[in-house]
Amino acid sequence: MKHYFVINPIAGKANQTESLSQEIKQAFEKYSGQYEIYVSQAPGDAERYVREKVSTEPGEKTFYACGGDGTTFEVANGLIGAPNVHLGVIAIGSCNDLLKNFPEFDFLSVERAINGSHKMLDVLKVNDRYSVNVINIGFDARTNADCCNYKKRIKKIKTAYNLAIVKNLITKMSRKIIVTGDGKPFFDGKMLLATFANGAFYGGGYKCAPNALVDDGLMEMTVVRAVSRFKFISFIKYYKDGSYINNPKLTDVIAYRRAQKVVIEAEKPFEVCIDGENYLWQRVEIEILNKQLSFVLPRI
Repeated sequence: MKHYFVINPIAGKANQTESLSQEIKQAFEKYSGQYEIYVSQAPGDAERYVREKVSTEPGEKTFYACGGDGTTFEVANGLIGAPNVHLGVIAIGSCNDLLKNFPEFDFLSVERAINGSHKMLDVLKVNDRYSVNVINIGFDARTNADCCNYKKRIKKIKTAYNLAIVKNLITKMSRKIIVTGDGKPFFDGKMLLATFANGAFYGGGYKCAPNALVDDGLMEMTVVRAVSRFKFISFIKYYKDGSYINNPKLTDVIAYRRAQKVVIEAEKPFEVCIDGENYLWQRVEIEILNKQLSFVLPRI
C-alpha cells in the first residue's frame, strides 16, 4: 500500500505544509509503507495530480486530502471509479463538514489515519462531477460564490462571508425551480434554498439533512420555499440544528423527501455549490451511487 498526502497550502488559517510534512515523516519512521507528499499549486491541481497517479501507478493506494471540504472534493473527484483506491482526510481546513458525520474519529492524526479501517460511502453524481457530502442551491450557494469572489480582494474570510450575506439579503432572494425526484414531482415554484444531501452537515455545521446516512443509498432532498426576510431569520436556528424536520410550524415552509435520482431545472442558469465548490448550471441531474467510495476511518 502506498500513501499519498495531498496538502492544500492555503487551507485553514495558516500554511501547515511544513509541520504536517514533518508529522508524516515521523509517522512512517514507526510504520512500514511508502508515502509521497504533494503540495497543490492552484484550484484543480489536486484532482489532476490524483487522477494522474491513479492512472499511472499500479497497486493499492490511499490518497489523503489534507485540507478542508474543497480539498476533499478535488481528491475524491480524482479517484472515484478507480479500483483499489481509498480516500482519507487530514482535517487541517477551515471547514470539514463531511467529517461531522463521524464525530467519534480523530481526523487530525496522521498516525491514526494510516492505521485506520475502510468504510464504503455513497457518492452523489452531479452532472459530470461527484459529491461526497452535500449539493446546495439558492441563497447559500449564491452567498458562497460571492464570498469566494470577495476573498480574492479581502484577506479576512469572515469579512468576505459577512459581505456576501449582506449582499444576498438585500437583493432578490428567491428563484423559481422545478425539482423531480425518482420521476415524481417534488417541487415547482419559488424557493429560497435547497439541499440534496448524502451527509447531514454543510455550511460550517448546518444540519440540513438530520436523517442522512452516508451509506444507505438515498439522498435527502430539502427545499425551503420563498419567504420574507423576517420569517427566514426567525426560523434559521431550526434549520441549523436540524429540528425543522419535526417542527409543525414549518411544514408549509420546508419540503422534505428522500430519493435516488433528482432533476433540477430553471429558466436561467443558477448557482450550484458542490461540497463548497461553485458551478453555474441551468439543469442538474443528481444520482446517488451506493457504496462507491472506500473511505478511511482513523484508528480509535
